[in-house]
Amino acid sequence: LEIKGDSVYRIDHSYEHKLQLGCLEFFKNDTVFRFGGYGFFENRNFFTYFDERTKGWEFYPISDDVIPERLSNFDYLLSNNRLIIFGGNTIDEYNRNIIKSSRKSYEFDFGSKKWTLLGSLNHNFDPGKSFEFSKNTLMKLSGGKIILFDYNENRIEVFESNPNSRLINSSIMTPFTFNGFIYYFSLRNHQLKINTISINEFKSSLKKIESKTLL
Repeated sequence: LEIKGDSVYRIDHSYEHKLQLGCLEFFKNDTVFRFGGYGFFENRNFFTYFDERTKGWEFYPISDDVIPERLSNFDYLLSNNRLIIFGGNTIDEYNRNIIKSSRKSYEFDFGSKKWTLLGSLNHNFDPGKSFEFSKNTLMKLSGGKIILFDYNENRIEVFESNPNSRLINSSIMTPFTFNGFIYYFSLRNHQLKINTISINEFKSSLKKIESKTLL
């Protein structure tokens, strides 16, 4: 969609196939990408990207050395020229009504266009709100806990939920961090309100439960 004046226009010419629900959507340079997602009793495990020339979604070719599981609703971090994904849902090959949790983590290198299997996760991540907390660190608010994971350090830290995390978790849009603050959103009297809390204040309120390796 594109805003022109006081109107919103759809700029892509593709049909609404609804085959990538729960997919990852992200910008790489000036291009919009999608990966994975669910539709018609099946998950996907490939990239598509929006082509400005055709105004449609095109297949993004990769090396076939390693191919991830077919996934939806997974967590991710986009760092420099690599995409790291972990967890999410898979669908039973023989009974499409059975949804399973994935314990695997993968890394994609946009330079070589190759996937690498990083390993098996030491933690089963329940569904929840997640966002990039700092460089190479993801925050997930799930199961009444605060989970921070650092890929470079291969570390997970689990903290007790607190009033600050519950406010952030109530955000009607995905929270984000910028210039030392966490931003989250609420809707009051039909008006969108942007709320903030400093990262330092948030960190000072944390009570650690456990610490372990990610993989």
